Amino acid sequence: MKRILTLAVTLLFAALLPTAAFADMGPKPSVRISIEGLDPYTACYGTLLSEKPSTGPATAYDGTNQYLGMNDEAIWRAFVDYSDPDGYYFLQELWQCNTDGKLWWGYYPPEDFKLLLYFPDTGEFVSSGKYSAYAFSSYFDAELTDGGVTLRRSYDYGYAALGFFVRCVFTIALEIAIAYFLFKLRSKRPLTAVALINTVTQAALNLAVNIIVYLKGSFLLVPRFLLMELAVFVAEAVLYDMAFRRAGAQLPMRRCWALSAVGNAASYALGLALAYVIPGVF
Repeated sequence: MKRILTLAVTLLFAALLPTAAFADMGPKPSVRISIEGLDPYTACYGTLLSEKPSTGPATAYDGTNQYLGMNDEAIWRAFVDYSDPDGYYFLQELWQCNTDGKLWWGYYPPEDFKLLLYFPDTGEFVSSGKYSAYAFSSYFDAELTDGGVTLRRSYDYGYAALGFFVRCVFTIALEIAIAYFLFKLRSKRPLTAVALINTVTQAALNLAVNIIVYLKGSFLLVPRFLLMELAVFVAEAVLYDMAFRRAGAQLPMRRCWALSAVGNAASYALGLALAYVIPGVF
């Protein structure tokens, strides 16, 4: 019991330390746009015009700084000279989009933006309406229309739901197996209790995981996940004790703590290993 409590305290402190020390490490918010209908042989450059004059290191042209980008300076100058009717700013970030049909702003993109495309062969600009980032990684599909371009959200909610379902089923099955083989819980009522308790705790845990990844990204999930695992560990141990008493299973409280600790440690370790095999699901 003392070892379990020591481990819990250690995990708690480990969870609290990283966020302040490494505030600028890890993935950053991004906006990823797939543009349909571009001719790969017709030059097209794109950017996100920002409602604000700066975001992260990207800033609007102040009339004095020199162009230091990778594209043709004439392309950059065309964007600098572009005047948006709503006063949105060009933040001096641009991409050639016709090669793969994509624009990916991966380091502090503007939260409120317009997609602006430029075709240097004709000198034509095509601008979208106003859009906003809606997730940590916001995905859009863009379609050229007569005189403009429209965007629609394309976040893969189905894949996120699949990950939620697979993780829950995997964990519940694993913890039932641990209760049956390691802790010799062979009767129906205690095993049913293990299944029901894990259904509730794992559904809550994995729903929280999906929400954090959606809104904050996977990097900030790690410290929060350890805290949530600690909460699940305590909750399951207490619920096991209550449920086993009602089911008539003679399992001492320390064994309930051990069952919860072993089950959560095993599911965490195997889930971490599987994350390298099936990223995004585990």
